[in-house]
Amino acid sequence: MKKNRFFLLMLMVIVLCFVSSTVISTVSLYRVLQKHALKNGEIIAAGIYNDINSRLLEPVIVANTLASDHFLIELLELLENEEKMDAEEISREMDEYTTSYMKNFSYRTVFVASEKTKAYYTYDGFYKIMDVENDEDDVWYQKFVDSGKKYTVMLGGDEEYPDLWLIYIDVRIEDKEGNLLGVCGVSMELEEIQKQIAKYEKQYGIDILFTDAQGNIQVGSGDAKKYASFLQKLPEKIIKEDDHDDYAYEKEPESKNYTITKYMEKFDWYMVIHNLDTYAYINNYVLISANVVVFLLCLLLLGISLHVIAKRDRGLFNSAYTDELTGLYNRRAYEEGLDRIRKDVPSEKRIVVAIFDVNGLKEVNDKLGHASGDEMLRGAASTIRSVYGSYGKCYRTGGDEFVVILEEPVEKLSVLNESFEKAAEKWHGKQVAELNISYGAALSEEVCSIDEQIILADQRMYFAKKAYYQRIGKDRKNY
Repeated sequence: MKKNRFFLLMLMVIVLCFVSSTVISTVSLYRVLQKHALKNGEIIAAGIYNDINSRLLEPVIVANTLASDHFLIELLELLENEEKMDAEEISREMDEYTTSYMKNFSYRTVFVASEKTKAYYTYDGFYKIMDVENDEDDVWYQKFVDSGKKYTVMLGGDEEYPDLWLIYIDVRIEDKEGNLLGVCGVSMELEEIQKQIAKYEKQYGIDILFTDAQGNIQVGSGDAKKYASFLQKLPEKIIKEDDHDDYAYEKEPESKNYTITKYMEKFDWYMVIHNLDTYAYINNYVLISANVVVFLLCLLLLGISLHVIAKRDRGLFNSAYTDELTGLYNRRAYEEGLDRIRKDVPSEKRIVVAIFDVNGLKEVNDKLGHASGDEMLRGAASTIRSVYGSYGKCYRTGGDEFVVILEEPVEKLSVLNESFEKAAEKWHGKQVAELNISYGAALSEEVCSIDEQIILADQRMYFAKKAYYQRIGKDRKNY
């Protein structure tokens, strides 16, 4: 009984210490933040800028990756000598190539246009021959080529859905000598980005939009009317060439609020945040701190049960990040792993990404049943883990697809790949006789980012898979 009283007394002392220290820290920090209110506004602006800028950059990176792909360059070079490959075969190759990007990134459009033939290809293969001088739907091509720019970013609507905002990326495709072979590009819906902008506007009570240097709106949350009045009053001195590397501030008359602008170099746009209350961040922090005090109080009062809770949480963690069928890390773990690499891993660190895809799974499921298909997937997982697991993390990202990310030093990747092929060859299940897996790998030094590395590895896996089905003489879609 005395021990229980002593424990309760100590628990109360600990709670009072935590509460007191949190209150003192909150008051002190509030006073400091009052002295740096403008900096607080920049923190909010930087968070919004980094989020929206990264979302808009994805299609730019993908389109530039398309333009530098050797496979696409070789296809366009073949168009200059149609005896080597007939038009139907080129159209079919373009169909498969652009469709793979459509599926991977859920873009509205992926296209390729030839400079020599003016043939325009989409995910449906050959679409039309462009009339770049007379057809108003095709004149964009010549304007872009004449501009001499490596790529352009444009906003526009969709012919079928006029209210739908799209971002269009056009990129030059050149051979080794710098000769123009054509133009490729993608378009992406902006609905999710608009929703995120609206979320920030609601959270901070501000207006956010992205404009060109003339104040023309490029992207907003959708309600353009509310911007009209303050755009007319937007001081010209906010948008300056020499402000490109910094945030520019303009105090709003008879108010403690500011308008902040930031230049976006990749797009030649400006992010404009209007009606920013620099003290809102402080008030939010005080509310958060008060909630932290309550949380600590509740946490300490439940101290007796911490051991049981920790044990339960470990089980929840394993189930949340582990694929139930194969025991590998799951899609959620994969996405969080990529976020960690993007944020924390130095760009000069050597990373290997390998993507795997099981061949013949559909046929096994159709002929032998899904239990046999599951055996095949478990066999693929154990084979991948046995070879690569000591050097990095192995993931099942969905269906018959697996990914390996190696961050440890791997001097002889070819040796590992050879060991994997031998292990897959030796595998035999109780219901499934053999295992065949197509894969592709990419090194970090071949590209500029982890996202480009994944695209390159996926392309190599795709072509390996295509070669496999051609070799066995079967249709990949039915096998």
